[in-house]
Amino acid sequence: MATEAARAASSSRLFERICAIIREPSDRDVLAVFFATFFLQVYLSRTFIDRHSEVSLGTAELIGFAAIASMLQRLNSDRILRSWDHVVIVLGGVAVVHPWSRVGPLVLTVLGLLFIFRSDRRRASLGQLCLGLAWIGLWGPLVFRLIQPWFLPMETALGYLPLSIFGSYSLVGNAIFSDTGHGVVVYPGCSVFANTIRTTFIWLALVKVQGTEFRPWHFRVLALSLVIVFFLNTSRLGLMAYSYNGYFFWHESYGANIMSWTMLATVMGLFYFGLRREGSS
Repeated sequence: MATEAARAASSSRLFERICAIIREPSDRDVLAVFFATFFLQVYLSRTFIDRHSEVSLGTAELIGFAAIASMLQRLNSDRILRSWDHVVIVLGGVAVVHPWSRVGPLVLTVLGLLFIFRSDRRRASLGQLCLGLAWIGLWGPLVFRLIQPWFLPMETALGYLPLSIFGSYSLVGNAIFSDTGHGVVVYPGCSVFANTIRTTFIWLALVKVQGTEFRPWHFRVLALSLVIVFFLNTSRLGLMAYSYNGYFFWHESYGANIMSWTMLATVMGLFYFGLRREGSS
């Protein structure tokens, strides 16, 4: 009987809390509903329903939304939204229902630009995270299409350099050929550019989980992580160009997953030990 009474009291308190939120929602409640709806509609549903959508749910996105939840928790009951913000949030929540995959990043871009220049650092941090998600889903790929003609040959050349020590290879644009007849062409999907975008966003999200301010060592950790990611990817290109067996393992078999997990584990380990508060460093 006591257990049932406790459950009934707990359910009653929960119901009262929900009613209070509906009657007079705080800014944190409004933003929490928006981001939860956005996550379910744009990322979670399209990941399982539309597998060809350019906006998908990955490790970086999960960490990003965890950082947003952490930032919302710090808002408490403070009022940080203006009347115009509520209009944008409502219109953005309605817009993401549209099936076009670009709508989500566009909504995040507008919301990020609206938040990022405000004096409240928690709100500015939310804006930075919104723009980071938009960069992954839309603006980063668009920038890559513009720089691709010179970025891919440069990246291929870095993968080609170590091969000259082990045999006779030739470099033609974004392709590497060996004297045995084996060759590889580096296509956009094999580029490190997408990995650098996601690495930078994970860095941003973890910095924001710690606090709202950037510190000098944060940028040193980011630079080191990007160098490591770039080195691992160019090493993979060299291994694929070395022989057909190397190409098959590192591109078609377990090697691709091994390299992806190695990048993620290395970056997360580096961030774990490097992104610390000033008092603990």
